This record gives sequence, C-alpha cells and structure tokens, in this order.
Amino acid sequence: MKDSNKESWNIHAQRFYQEDYLSLDDVDFESYDYPTDKDLNIIGDVNGLITLEIGAGTCNCGIALARRGAVVTCSDISEEQLKIGKNVAKKAGVEISSVCSDMSDLSAFSTNSFDLVVSMSAEMYVEDFNKICSEVGRVIKNGGRFIFSTTHPFISCVGATELWPDEKANPSYSYKGAHKWKWCEDDTFTFTTYRRQISDYVNGLANNNFMLKRMEELFPITPLPEDNDFDENEIKVRTSYPSVLVVEAVKC
Repeated sequence: MKDSNKESWNIHAQRFYQEDYLSLDDVDFESYDYPTDKDLNIIGDVNGLITLEIGAGTCNCGIALARRGAVVTCSDISEEQLKIGKNVAKKAGVEISSVCSDMSDLSAFSTNSFDLVVSMSAEMYVEDFNKICSEVGRVIKNGGRFIFSTTHPFISCVGATELWPDEKANPSYSYKGAHKWKWCEDDTFTFTTYRRQISDYVNGLANNNFMLKRMEELFPITPLPEDNDFDENEIKVRTSYPSVLVVEAVKC
C-alpha cells in the first residue's frame, strides 16, 4: 500500500496545504481544534537539537521547530509535499533539509545522528509500526526522544459507526489492519491507513529500546475555533472519546 499512498499524497498535496491555516509558530498534533505543543509542552526547548521529522508532509512541524532553533531535516514519501515544504520554509526565513523516504526505511540517515525525531499524524499510513520504531531507534542517539501523534484507536472504533458509517470500517477495537478511504467523496484515488491497539504502540517502543515517558489523549479544545469543521454529532462524539494519541519516548 506504500506506493498507493505515495501517489495519493502527490495528487493531494497542493489542496492539502493551507497557508493561511498554519501559523508555523506552534506544533499541532492533529489540527488546531486540539491542544498544541504550547498547551502540552511535550516537545519543549529544541534550540540546537539535531531533529528529524518523519512523515513530514509540507513540513510545518519541522519549520516551526527550525524557527525555535532546531537543526531540522524533513522526510516524507511524497515529493510534491516536500516541494511545498521547502517553499514554505523559504518564506518563513528558515533552512530545512528534506529527504524523500518512507518512515519504515530511514536508510538515508546515519546511525545515532539525531537528538529528536518527531512525527505528527503520519505513522498510521505505515503498516508496520515496529519497523518504524526500529528505524527511529537506529538513527536516534541514546537519550534522544521520539515524539509522535496518531489517530486514537478509540475514535477509529466509535467513528466507524458514529462518524463515517459510509466507509464501512470495522467498529471493533480488536480489529488490527488496513482501512481504505477517500479524502473527498468524488476523489478517484484512495488512502490506506492502519488500525492498531494502544498495546501495539507500547510494545513497539519497548521492543526497540524506548522507554515511554509521557502519553496524552486529546479531546477538542473548548470553546472550539469558529472555523472548525465538526457538526453537532461529531462534537458530541469527539468530546466523549479521545481523537488523538500523543506519545513521548526516550531511547535507552
């Protein structure tokens, strides 16, 4: 499914990027409808840290960290998204490096070369989370941190019946596997994401010499921004079940 997602993101890249929506002053873990790093202070001070953003998309997280003094490389499977990211970085007045690669294959990077690896709302596009952890564990220094956010497993279950029933997703928490979906109803291309349980994240980290330091389960902020896209039912569901899982782990 990797090549399919790559093609889809290349097609989707330009319409996905919304310049006016991204402040580049903060790191969001899903969207600005949820608490950001300014609220949670998980990433913290990055000045001087050699940082890799994987699944970087248009690099808004990496650019925000570069503006805070980090030395940033952004990696993504989509060349078109990285092109946009380079242009955004230039407009923002910061330098970032970019490398086109999959999150489960970081062979372009040297062992023990990064202080910090981040990934925001991207790991679910890769089938093997353990492989991601293995690759991040190789390129990150001992004592370095791996911080990522992802779709919370609970909202994947509840959403199957309450939010997107037309997609006919499996509503069971026990389901682990692929979910194919369209960003817009009339699209001719699809994306594939992968469902996991919380234990898969804990075990994937533990199996690759990471110590879990912090975990956060995010609900929408209140009051919601006026430009949010949630209808009344979605607000009810998302304020009842966490939508975003944020994890901070340390390489031992």
